[in-house]
This record gives sequence, C-alpha cells and structure tokens, in this order.
Amino acid sequence: MTTTVMIRNYFPNDKCVEVGKIFLKIMAKKLPPFMKRVEVYTEAREKGMSGYAIYEIDDDKVGDGLRELTNRQIAYHEIAGYRWRVATVMKAAESLALLGLAPPPK
Repeated sequence: MTTTVMIRNYFPNDKCVEVGKIFLKIMAKKLPPFMKRVEVYTEAREKGMSGYAIYEIDDDKVGDGLRELTNRQIAYHEIAGYRWRVATVMKAAESLALLGLAPPPK
C-alpha cells in the first residue's frame, strides 16, 4: 500500500524563471525506490503561479518520503514570495469508504 502526498506551492509571476530553473534541477535527481512521482501540474493565477506535485510513498516509508520532499523544497527558500505546503491526500472513494459509504458508479 502507498500513501499519496501532494505538495502545493505558490510564487510570484516575476519569480517563474527562477523557480523553473530550480525545478529542473530537482526533477533531475532520482527519487528513492520507495517513492513515485505521479504528476506535476501548474496553474496560472492572477498574482503568480501555483504548482501541484503528487507523489506515492510506500506506507512503511512515509516519514522518509516526507523528509525527502522537504529537503527538495529547501532549494526554493531563497526565492522571495515562494510558499509551499505538504498534505497527505486520498481519493474520494477512499474517504467515502472510511465513512462506510460506497462511491458513486463510474
């Protein structure tokens, strides 16, 4: 089993190139074998950009995976206005099951 983790970040428009350069360096680094990058998305916003990176981490390595993701985010700390957060997330069907409810048919 795996735990799904999402990193959300926000940064000003005038920092896009700087963030992009760091992003490329970080993405070039191989992830540990207990982690999988599912996808990375971006969103243009009125005052900047947002990013959403989704990872799956083996359940028995969640602590190690969160440390790995945090270490990767430290590279952005020198960029003024860069903010980020990490959240464990689950699919709606998984949440419904916790409540004893069946998900809607596909």
